[in-house]
Amino acid sequence: MTNRNLIIYVVDDDLSVRRALKLLLKAHGFIVEAFSSAADFLAFKHPKVTSCLILDLRLPHMDGLALQEALKVRGLTIPIIFISGHGSIPKSVKAMRGGRRFPTQTFH
Repeated sequence: MTNRNLIIYVVDDDLSVRRALKLLLKAHGFIVEAFSSAADFLAFKHPKVTSCLILDLRLPHMDGLALQEALKVRGLTIPIIFISGHGSIPKSVKAMRGGRRFPTQTFH
C-alpha cells in the first residue's frame, strides 16, 4: 500500500497546528484533509478508503472526546490519534476507554 491509498484527517482549531501537520504529512506523500471543528469533520463526505484521524482533545462546541463518541454512535470506525496542549491523565484514560481495537478499516 502506498501513502496515496489512504487519507489522514486532522481536526484542530489551531490554524498553525493544522498547517504544520498538513505540510509534514503531505511531504511524506499522504493525502491530508484538515478541519477546524468537529462539526466540519462530521459534515465532510468521507470516501471509503483507509484512513485515520489526528484529533485535538480541546475543541470549541464539540471536543475531541465528544467527537470520538459521535463517531462510535454512528458506527464509524476510524483509528484516532489524540493530540493536546492541555491533556490530563483522566482525559487520556477516557480517550483510551472510548476507543476500540480493530483491524485497519475504511471510514464509512
